[in-house]
Amino acid sequence: EALDVYYKPQSIHEELCNRNLVTVMTDNIGLVYSHTESHDQALDHFQRALAIFEELGNRAGQAQVIDHIGTVHFQQKNFQEALDHYERARTIYEELGDRAGVAVETGSIANALVRLERYDEARPIVAAYNEMDVFDPRYRVGRCLLNARLLEIDGHIDDAVTKYRDALEIAKEHGLRLEMGNIHEALRDLAKKQNDFAAYIEHNEAFMKITDEVRGREATERMAMQEAERK
Repeated sequence: EALDVYYKPQSIHEELCNRNLVTVMTDNIGLVYSHTESHDQALDHFQRALAIFEELGNRAGQAQVIDHIGTVHFQQKNFQEALDHYERARTIYEELGDRAGVAVETGSIANALVRLERYDEARPIVAAYNEMDVFDPRYRVGRCLLNARLLEIDGHIDDAVTKYRDALEIAKEHGLRLEMGNIHEALRDLAKKQNDFAAYIEHNEAFMKITDEVRGREATERMAMQEAERK
């Protein structure tokens, strides 16, 4: 349904030569592919969108698409490539004075650095991120997870568990099932390190239940995508 919604106006805007809006629709189509982890198709649409935004001189559009490209690389565990794109996007948002964009990219940069195990570089960035206004619940969950991970690395286990549980409460409140699964996985792994058998079973069962649910949904989405592409 999302593809149908985006492809129809894209065709109309192409006929009317509204290149800026064609590019917005192309980026949105890329997001649909990114959501279903169809990485090649997502990158293809994002690169096309970026090329037109660059030609039009649309800096805000460029930053947005560069961020989306970074996210695809992050999904593929190409964390250095993701970091490079997040830093490019943040530079543009800083030039534009877009504080919300800067905050989002700061969190993404910190996350990539943690995944690269460059903890000393990540700490001051996480500290700066903690001072920024973040309203989207997904980013609030992400910020809690970043802090929890660094506390865990530094050996502050009880504080790390508290942060993970804070993240879990936000995720539950907003129905963020994928994030809930990630948090249960982190708490499960931490319980294993602490030889806390009861907590391990609790969080492993929750993680497996959510993972099976999400995988089933993703399989359904991919089949729907294939049918949409055939049409």
